[in-house]
Amino acid sequence: MKVLTAQSTKLNAKEAVLELKQKLNCNSEANNSKANNSEKSSIKALTFFASSNYNSAELIAAMNEIFPNTQVFGCSTAGEIISGNACNKGGMYSNSIVAMAFTDEIVEDIKVEVVDELKNLNLMPAIKSFEDYYQSPFHKLDDTKYFGLIYMDGLSCKEETILETLGDYTNVVFVGGSAGDDLKFEKTIIYANGKYYDNAAVLVLIKSKVGFSFEKIQSFIPTEHTVTATKVDEDNRIIYELDNKPAAEVYANILNTTVEDAPNHFADACLGLMIDDKPYIRSIQKMIDNKALLMYCNVKNNAELKIVKAGNIIADTKKSIEDFKNKYKSISGMLIFDCILRRIELQNKNLLDDYMTVCSDIPTVGFSTYGEALIGHINQTATFLVLQA
Repeated sequence: MKVLTAQSTKLNAKEAVLELKQKLNCNSEANNSKANNSEKSSIKALTFFASSNYNSAELIAAMNEIFPNTQVFGCSTAGEIISGNACNKGGMYSNSIVAMAFTDEIVEDIKVEVVDELKNLNLMPAIKSFEDYYQSPFHKLDDTKYFGLIYMDGLSCKEETILETLGDYTNVVFVGGSAGDDLKFEKTIIYANGKYYDNAAVLVLIKSKVGFSFEKIQSFIPTEHTVTATKVDEDNRIIYELDNKPAAEVYANILNTTVEDAPNHFADACLGLMIDDKPYIRSIQKMIDNKALLMYCNVKNNAELKIVKAGNIIADTKKSIEDFKNKYKSISGMLIFDCILRRIELQNKNLLDDYMTVCSDIPTVGFSTYGEALIGHINQTATFLVLQA
């Protein structure tokens, strides 16, 4: 088995990590027995996603002790996701920890870099370290052989700058998400290189032995309404004007409602940046003084946007996963970075169990994020790393 998955709901950090180890071994043994394979793969790297309710120091100490010769990295979450198998009960969880182990059948080489102090962001030391390690200029790395994973402080508002800077220096795609803290909005945690950090990001550059790809799912349908963001505070993610009028007023008029009622529609009527006829979602967080719109994601000044309306999240996700299966001959596993706003929608509609059935036959691990990364920073989306067989 090229990837192994595990999950624990134990509240004690060391007990939880020991259970992860046990279930990873269970996964491996079950597969070896099924395949009648005497050659065992070794774990090359392990990524994990853990509730913010774990003690960070105890958790990383347990990881260091129990996985001493493995590259381990992860982050705190707003909920954990895992598909089921003989060793794990699948589902969307809270107050738990999930993990995916990449074997040496997947990973040829790996380099993990932490960028801390995001308020004084400087990616150049990390980029230089990647170049030194792989003995290649960053921009010359083959994006068919290398992929990146990225987990970022979900309260930093630095995601756009990080991803745009990476895009300026390389064609290698980084996929991932913004760490959460179970909707407390106080502090998110990044784990890497045997330590834990806040106000940080972890960048992981992997040379892969298998084919891989990136996908995204959102359940929104573009309407006929197009607006232009004519006055924006990009750094603070505030849209003051759409079409040269107060943004909240324009939004409410398009929805044929009042400004006072507009917040009741934020979850199912978003703004979409259209690229190749596909929406990249920018969700609205709240109104400011009944005039401006505070966004969960950056919008550029003079950007042209569509009003997009929510579709059927279960049907749309099921169709997309079926498309994945048809597109690729075989899938070894998937990492999913799924917006917390999608999880809230599923909870409100009592659809969490239905949601997990759509990828139940693919080894899948992930978390509910404060934002998703794929090329850029987006909202109300699920982004995927798809590892092929």
